[in-house]
Amino acid sequence: ESEPGKGTTVIVLLPQGVDEGKRKGENMAYILLVEDERLIRWGFRRALESHGHTVDEAPTLEQAETHL
Repeated sequence: ESEPGKGTTVIVLLPQGVDEGKRKGENMAYILLVEDERLIRWGFRRALESHGHTVDEAPTLEQAETHL
């Protein structure tokens, strides 16, 4: 959902933690995080990586496309 002046709400469902068949430290998913706010991007990246996900980030769609 997006509303001018109020921001955007996005709901993402990811695995909760390390899968039974994987050892801690093995990657759960590759995530390309696109967010223009540096502090928000940093926080989401830390949270995702703490659950074992591999995260690349970009502040714009144009920069994100170079990761694909």
